[in-house]
Amino acid sequence: MIDVLAIAARSPLGVGEAAWSIGEVGAPAATCIGPDARLTEAGLRKPFCARAPIEGVDPATALLLATYDSLVVPGGRIGVAIGTSSGGMATAERWFRTRDPALAADATYHAPFRALLAHMQGVNVVRATHPVTACSASTLAILLAMRWLEAGDVDYAIAGGYDALTVFVAAGFEALGATSAHPPPRPFRTARDGMNLGEGCGLFLLGRGRGLARL
Repeated sequence: MIDVLAIAARSPLGVGEAAWSIGEVGAPAATCIGPDARLTEAGLRKPFCARAPIEGVDPATALLLATYDSLVVPGGRIGVAIGTSSGGMATAERWFRTRDPALAADATYHAPFRALLAHMQGVNVVRATHPVTACSASTLAILLAMRWLEAGDVDYAIAGGYDALTVFVAAGFEALGATSAHPPPRPFRTARDGMNLGEGCGLFLLGRGRGLARL
């Protein structure tokens, strides 16, 4: 069995346990969905989303690094498997507008993950992968991390996913007719009309030992 030894997360609801807490049973669900100035300025018809409390030149990179810094990583052989659907899209949007050669290296899906690996100085990373498989990315990353642990390739693994919302991404979902004009979304109602996008990062420290939960 694989154990969850620690969890780090950031979402529109907050940092740490607040990021994923559903509150008291029976209480109305907390929501941070509302009109977004950047999406409104870009001319989206349904500019509703939920932003995580993070700022940075590339918000996805800032979100990933800040969440990682909440973990205490033990010594030993470490695997890092973290998924995303949009990666460094915020920097890519800047590159689309300016064609500035200085932005090209960071205007990729994998740029935030590369920044994380560079940030992990002193950590013995022996396996690293960054699935970019849309909605399944973080699930695939967790599965790969578990396989490494089961095979004895690593002593511990950091696994999860992250995404920051950009105009390009939101426009794509709106073009598909997938976003709601009446937040919050109502997925189980006959009057449902789509979802609302958000951003966040969740990372698990996985290993073998007495942990928070077993997978």
